[in-house]
Amino acid sequence: LVNLCEEKTSCYKLVVCTACNRVHVQMPEGVTPPVLPNQTVAQDVLLETFNLMCNGVPANRVESIWLKTLCLGSDTLSRLLLDYRRYYAKPLTQSLLNAVKTTRVLIADETTYDCLASEGMGSSKPAEKTYSQSYVLALSSVAAEDMPFVSYRYMPSRSAESIRSILDKAQMQPEVLVTDGYGAYPGIAAEQLNATHQTCMVHFRREVLKALDYKKYQKEFKKLSDEQIEAHWYGKLKSGEHITAKLMTVNQMISDIYHLENLIKRDSNESLESYYARVQTNRQKNVQPIMDELDVIMRSMTDGAVEQRKGKYVALKEGLPHIRAVVYYMNQRSSLRYFLQDPRVPCDTNVVERAIRPLTILRKNAYFAQSVEGMEKLCDIFTLYETARVNGIDFVQWLEDYGRALFKHCYEGGWTKELRQNPGKDLDKKIMKWDFEALAQGFNFDEWLPWNYKKRTV
Repeated sequence: LVNLCEEKTSCYKLVVCTACNRVHVQMPEGVTPPVLPNQTVAQDVLLETFNLMCNGVPANRVESIWLKTLCLGSDTLSRLLLDYRRYYAKPLTQSLLNAVKTTRVLIADETTYDCLASEGMGSSKPAEKTYSQSYVLALSSVAAEDMPFVSYRYMPSRSAESIRSILDKAQMQPEVLVTDGYGAYPGIAAEQLNATHQTCMVHFRREVLKALDYKKYQKEFKKLSDEQIEAHWYGKLKSGEHITAKLMTVNQMISDIYHLENLIKRDSNESLESYYARVQTNRQKNVQPIMDELDVIMRSMTDGAVEQRKGKYVALKEGLPHIRAVVYYMNQRSSLRYFLQDPRVPCDTNVVERAIRPLTILRKNAYFAQSVEGMEKLCDIFTLYETARVNGIDFVQWLEDYGRALFKHCYEGGWTKELRQNPGKDLDKKIMKWDFEALAQGFNFDEWLPWNYKKRTV
């Protein structure tokens, strides 16, 4: 790592162009600049820190490594990480969100992450309004899209109001919202987004599995072959006498659906239109008949067990193992089937759930974040990290190239402004105050979005 920049910045060569009355800087190849001029820690130190954090290493452990290696002050790294988020990560993340706000299919899920300030604890100043639990909302596109992304946004709570606020601020306007069965999402999809709602098939399957009592038959089935076990369940299903047999059949049907879905892969040179056409053909010919049979079985378990009240299905009898699965299905019935009509829509939230896993690993090791600003920094970095991953580009190399370009743009702009105001300024002297947010005006952040960067470098 190029970890100390003070000596390196002294060899930046400033060239004053009389034709355009601007200053141009020539930076040595292979030198990574600091976040701000006059700082001494290079950006590559921060990028490696972020890389470790996104792979589950808490910031305090990373900090202890750099404190010993680079002899940094106890709060140097944390201040630099916040500076990087403010001047580099945040504007790039905002540009990314602006580019994908019209994504046609949006997948959403949330996970807990304690922010002590939001929960009225810790050493930071408590938030004006505190909650018992804070969250991160993860949003993603469909994996096959040409501009795949993952975005993480901090939420003080899991309320519908918090989710609505994030989607409104990001100006997301999808045609379809894919989520789990959390009750806030159908209203958000219909009322706020004017979008169709698809419920995750995996979450429905979990309800089915909870209702199944495998242990009851474990000893008996040890003596039987697979064919005999299958014959046993289908015999029960045919006689209509066993709820568990029906649930086992539903579980198998869901497995068959996933098998059929996984048969259709997008070829590397195939257009989205061609790929989606093949998906639709497969669903209409093979998947829909299974979903129709599944629907018949699930509805056969409703008699005397559930009823509809005020537009929602509720249980009439408590304690029956299959009731929750039946109620869940009946309330989500139409939204579980929408993917059959639209080949762009996945039948589950697996894409965004996979994206959440690195964050949950860090949460297990780091336990919490102190401040809201710290949470927002974490979300921006994870957004860039996971979006780089789904686009197939190297996170550190991408941000090194981007950081060098943005630093150069602001450095030249700062010196140009300084020499116009003070024509006689010695180029060997420092500029003591840098307004990087103002100097970044005019920088083309869209050029550095991962899919555009990939086109130039791969």
